[in-house]
Amino acid sequence: MSEVEVQISNKVYLPRYRHLLKSDADINFLYGGRDSGKSHFIAQKLIRDCLALPYFRCLLIKKTYNTIKESQWQTIKDIVDQWGLSSLFTFKINPLTIECVNDNKYIASGCDDTESIKSVKDPSHAWYEEGNQLELSDFITVTTTLRSNRAKIQQWFSFNPECEGDYEEFWLYKTFFKDKDLSGTYDWTLTLPEGLEVKYTYTTTHSTYHDNKHCRPERKIFLEELKQIDPYYYKVYTLGLWGRRPIGDPFCYAFDRTRHVQQTRLNRQFKVKL
Repeated sequence: MSEVEVQISNKVYLPRYRHLLKSDADINFLYGGRDSGKSHFIAQKLIRDCLALPYFRCLLIKKTYNTIKESQWQTIKDIVDQWGLSSLFTFKINPLTIECVNDNKYIASGCDDTESIKSVKDPSHAWYEEGNQLELSDFITVTTTLRSNRAKIQQWFSFNPECEGDYEEFWLYKTFFKDKDLSGTYDWTLTLPEGLEVKYTYTTTHSTYHDNKHCRPERKIFLEELKQIDPYYYKVYTLGLWGRRPIGDPFCYAFDRTRHVQQTRLNRQFKVKL
C-alpha cells in the first residue's frame, strides 16, 4: 500500500481532553455529565491512533454486543465521514468491525459473550462505553483477558456516574474514585486469584456540557432545567457527579421493626364517634 499523508489538527479536539492525546496510562477514565463530548473525543483519539500507529487492534466493548453498532461503531463512522477519510476505512456489519487500509482494525465485543473477547489475539486498545453498566466481574474478566505480545494495551472508559443503589458501594466508585480528586493520575493494583499482582496507572478526567463548545443551546437549557425537575439527575447528568438515586417510598425501605413498632395500652375511657 502506498503511503497516505493525513493531517489532523489538535484544534479538532475539545481543550478539556487534549492532555490525553499524549497519555500513556494503562486506563483512561472519562466521566461526567451528558453532552460533555467524552465519547466523541475517545472516538477521535482512536481514529488518530488507528491511522498513525504501525499496529492497532482495538476492542469496542459494551455490556451487550447488540448495542455497539449504534454507539461506538456509529460514532467512529460519523467522525471518519466528517473528516473526509471514508476512503481509508471499511465499515462491516457482520461481524461488526472497522478495517483501515493500513491493516489496523476495530472489533466489537460484548460482555454478554466474554468468549468472543478472549478469542481476539493481541489487542492493543479497548474502549468501554457506558462502563457504569458493567459489573466488576465483567471488567476484571475483560481486563485480565487483554494481553498482547505486540503492543502495550491501553484502555479507555467512558461513562456517566450513575448506578443503582448507593454509589459508595458501587464497584467503580470504590475501586477508582473514592477519596480521589475529580481529575488526576493514580495507581491501581489488581491481585489475581493465583496471587500475582498487576499494577495499572490510570487517569480520571471529569467533564460537563460546559466543556463542549458544540453543545446545542436547547440541550444546555434542558440540562439546567433538571435542577427543578429532578435534583438527582441534575447532579449526575448536568454536574456529572456521583449521586444517590432517590427511593420511591423511603419509609418502605427504611422500616425497622425495633424502632418503628412499639406496644401501647388501650385507653378504654376514650370515646370514638362513628
